[in-house]
Amino acid sequence: MSSYDDGTGMWGGAGRDAGRLSLLELVRNGALDIAMASTLWLLVEKKASLVVAAGPRLAGKTTALTAIMDFAPPSYARVYTRGVEEDFSFLEETRPSDAYLMVPELSDHTPAYLWGGAAHRLFEILDEVYSVAATIHADSPGEVTAMLTGDPVGLTGDLLAKLDAVVNLGMVEDYHRITRRLSLISVLDPAASGYVSLARWDPDSDSFSHNETAEAIPALAARVRLSPAEVSADLAHRSEILSAWMSQGYVTADVVQRMVAEHYEGSSLG
Repeated sequence: MSSYDDGTGMWGGAGRDAGRLSLLELVRNGALDIAMASTLWLLVEKKASLVVAAGPRLAGKTTALTAIMDFAPPSYARVYTRGVEEDFSFLEETRPSDAYLMVPELSDHTPAYLWGGAAHRLFEILDEVYSVAATIHADSPGEVTAMLTGDPVGLTGDLLAKLDAVVNLGMVEDYHRITRRLSLISVLDPAASGYVSLARWDPDSDSFSHNETAEAIPALAARVRLSPAEVSADLAHRSEILSAWMSQGYVTADVVQRMVAEHYEGSSLG
């Protein structure tokens, strides 16, 4: 294993699982629903490139991204990028077909993050085998696009098109508590010249809705390289699996990781 595989620095090293919430615990807490979790699982199984975005600090971007990545097949290596020290030597040390490039944040807020020319280079190496999972400070998919296409990153349309999905988080504060929710899942649909929402949170009713228009499932299908019919059947099956796992009781991060590993054991992705 190379030095890119230890998750040190911003990701917390070997102890990064201690006390954190799993995706199914977040479902149980009302931060998202089973259908949204199923969509996220499909995306990471198919090695979609995604960013978890939120404007406010402490909205839970890293918690959410780490929980989502628990559902990636165990055969996928996590290549933890090194901020301003990143020299992309991992291109010689890793197999792109097995690698998720993990970026703690796309910004210039600390030396641990990627921005400017390094972020541009990151998107240049993405394709159907290399994938990225990152966080970013942004309130909407449109703001993500503006940040990545503007200076100093300067992504062109063809490079931006390598980002498959944006997962937005929402946070509402009142006098008594802070409510954190997964507020929007969007996938890039070049035919629509932008992002298509798959699911969203309504803060007024604290409920989730799913896009049932004719564009939603085909847009997701294009990003995961399946037919729309296959995607619909796949999501229904994943929802059944996740519901069964949740009915077993404990769904902590270590338990979820074990169940995911057992799920993929013996499969071509395991």
